[in-house]
Amino acid sequence: MADIGGANSVAWVGVANTLANAAVAPVAGSISDLVGRRYAALLGPCIIIVGLIVVGTAHRIDVAIGGSAMAGVGGALAEIIGTAGLLELAPVMSRGKYFGTAILVDLPFGAALTYGKKFLGLSLIVAQLYSSNTWRWGAWIPLMCLSLDFLLLLIFYHPPPRVNSLGLSKRDILLRIDVIGLILSVGGIALFLLGMQWGGYD
Repeated sequence: MADIGGANSVAWVGVANTLANAAVAPVAGSISDLVGRRYAALLGPCIIIVGLIVVGTAHRIDVAIGGSAMAGVGGALAEIIGTAGLLELAPVMSRGKYFGTAILVDLPFGAALTYGKKFLGLSLIVAQLYSSNTWRWGAWIPLMCLSLDFLLLLIFYHPPPRVNSLGLSKRDILLRIDVIGLILSVGGIALFLLGMQWGGYD
């Protein structure tokens, strides 16, 4: 990402994603209660797709960081709603098997990130994708996968309606979300990380 001025700030592309993910994940359930499980599940990939387009077309590092943060927001919705939806649709006796299979899909990617230099030569692919000329493929490849994911969700995911046992209105549910706490939490973490990032510079 050096070609868009990211020599000293490239780490923030990943940090922004993680921070946004951490901010939205605690309220993803409430969001699904407000808009419905199906619409929340579709909203997550939509936001990620927009974020990845922003990253892939960015010509400044701050734009790429913003796009990554947007993808993190969508990722929180997708991960939480995806897990809940899987467990909701799977038979009770088979939930462990279905959930374990879903997690197993992530295993090769985790191994590649951790042991890329020794794991089936995947470091060569990673190095090629993130070289100065082709790092944008790091956005385009997930974009293609997410587009397929969105299409499959749109066609096949029709969860049963959830019963609101407490009789809360959408306004009541919205008021229960601790927005101030989320802002303070994420702001505090961001300021701490900024201090760590810039502490070595004059």
